[in-house]
Amino acid sequence: MVRYTNTSFTFLSDEKGSIFPWVLMVCYLLLLVTFTGVQQLKSQLIQTSTHKSAVVKQHILEQSRNPLEEELVILPELSAQHDFIHSTPNGEGTANCIRESEMNWACDWIITDRFGGIKHTMTFHSLSK
Repeated sequence: MVRYTNTSFTFLSDEKGSIFPWVLMVCYLLLLVTFTGVQQLKSQLIQTSTHKSAVVKQHILEQSRNPLEEELVILPELSAQHDFIHSTPNGEGTANCIRESEMNWACDWIITDRFGGIKHTMTFHSLSK
């Protein structure tokens, strides 16, 4: 008499063809997690360097504004344009200012940091004597 055993199907049994799809799926998930982590790290590094560059350029602009305003206050009434250069350890700010009215100036800035990055911006100044 032949005795048949009731064998239920388990996903990780050693039957032919049943282990390979599971190993393939686990390897695929491992690769997916690895590549996603690498992309997130690259994105974070780019974001950090961009933010650092923006903070340095903003610092150069803030450090250059006060000396510029001091020069604009002492300019004669008839001068309609003023060029200004201010150097800091982090870079240089160059401004080309045009008088809009008696005490109002519009300045076109070119800010260059020490790493070679350039930012172009406009500022407006209302001065009081």
